[in-house]
Amino acid sequence: MRDYYEILGLQKNASPEDIKKAYRKMAMKYHPDKNEGDKSAEEKFKEIVQANEVLSDPEKRKLYDQYGHDWERASEMQGRGSSINQMFEQMRRAQERERAKGGSTQIRVPLTLEECYNGAEKTVEYYYQKNCGGCGGNGAKDGTAIHTCTTCGGSGEQIHFLQRGAHHIQHRSTCGSCGGAGIVIEEQCPICVGKGVESAKEVANLTFPRGVENNQGITNTGCGHESRIPGGERGDAIFIIEEIPHEVFKRVENKLLHKFKIKYEDLVLGAIIEVPSIYGKSTKIIVEPKTKNKKLFRLKGYGMPVLNLSRNMKPGEAPASAFGDYVVELELDIPEDYSEEELKLIEELRNLKSKNLDEVK
Repeated sequence: MRDYYEILGLQKNASPEDIKKAYRKMAMKYHPDKNEGDKSAEEKFKEIVQANEVLSDPEKRKLYDQYGHDWERASEMQGRGSSINQMFEQMRRAQERERAKGGSTQIRVPLTLEECYNGAEKTVEYYYQKNCGGCGGNGAKDGTAIHTCTTCGGSGEQIHFLQRGAHHIQHRSTCGSCGGAGIVIEEQCPICVGKGVESAKEVANLTFPRGVENNQGITNTGCGHESRIPGGERGDAIFIIEEIPHEVFKRVENKLLHKFKIKYEDLVLGAIIEVPSIYGKSTKIIVEPKTKNKKLFRLKGYGMPVLNLSRNMKPGEAPASAFGDYVVELELDIPEDYSEEELKLIEELRNLKSKNLDEVK
């Protein structure tokens, strides 16, 4: 089950306002009314609603932050009046299983705007930490002594007792003497220098769907760092998209913005201009005479596709809601150099304008 913060694209320190904004944005994107017949979007919408229901409620969020997806069970136990120590013991066991899992690794994957538009297949090499082959992960040089940590007795944890009112609460933390390893070594392994891990390379074949954007990611479960605890599972490999800035278009969510350089005479006299598009075909726009600089033209449904849109759906053929808008802004093009003839004509134009103004006065 995915993390609720991950579903809404939030950090764990997100404010209530951040949660509200993220939910509105994601709910609008994946709402069934906007994604008719898209089962994937329907499932994502259910996840978004469930995540918001928990994170927007202070009490539920507090339990979720403590116990993860076991928060409902913890809430039921509290409701039945179970002792706090019993509840914490059950939650501790769940946390121990989680701690036994290896750490996750994050890999940045550059994608062009065209790849985000069309979707992309990528083969990505990345590195993860595996248990050292020289020492088997214990960090000790072969044949040297390994002692059980006297501070934690080999458990890797230290136990503290806290008093809350009439209750005594048991709190566990990583042992400060052995760093959670449970052992102390006399001589370090020369391969890993006592760390117990070494770097290893792996290859992932990834499929990025249409409409992905910066900082979204794909999680490959069980492809991250190896666990240091015997029998523990590998962590996850999380591939984060790094969208490469485009030379022509600027992306704002599913909208595409383009500043089109236009000549002064085309603004005054009018023109038919051709603007580029992200999908390869140019589009013609009629500029009426006496058009002002900075005028915007909005081409509805010709921007970026919504996430997971089928590659068969194209602008103009698919519902407009399947794509964002393409906004073209006219921007006066002022040349750096002028010929003598051009300067002479501009001077004549200025004199003519001055003359016309004097006649009006």
